[in-house]
Amino acid sequence: MNLKRNLLKKKILKLSREAGKSELGKPKELGFVFEGISSEGIIEFIKGFKDQGWNEKQMEIIICDPQEALPRGVEAETLEMENISLSGKLKQEIELHFVKHNYDFLIGYFSEKSLPAALVFAMTAAGFKMGRKPDVFNLFDVEISANDPKVFLEESLKYLQILKAKN
Repeated sequence: MNLKRNLLKKKILKLSREAGKSELGKPKELGFVFEGISSEGIIEFIKGFKDQGWNEKQMEIIICDPQEALPRGVEAETLEMENISLSGKLKQEIELHFVKHNYDFLIGYFSEKSLPAALVFAMTAAGFKMGRKPDVFNLFDVEISANDPKVFLEESLKYLQILKAKN
């Protein structure tokens, strides 16, 4: 398992240097990469963004290493470490939809130890990427220093309002 983790770290660093950027125009699509968050926390994120005018059709979610069942009524893809090959390729076809999509905003709430989440984040193109501090792989345009999902949500909504106002 240590060999796989080391190879994945190298793959993530390589991808972060080659990170895809899409044009940041009028925000239309939002991607979430979650790990280590409860079902209630996911529901809070969706509600918070809906309260700011986003609708669920504009949001796509991937949950890495889920610890509990998906919240009722929430559509999300999942990715676990065993679904990633030694070379850092995804084994499940469903995740390819998420990573091949270009988002206006990509938001990651995951720890620096979550290699599946970091890999998905590095593989996915977005106009603007924000995530939880520390950014050990240099994946984010903005790092938010918050361990509490509610604080992270509040801060990410503030940044998105600023970015939406500029566009």
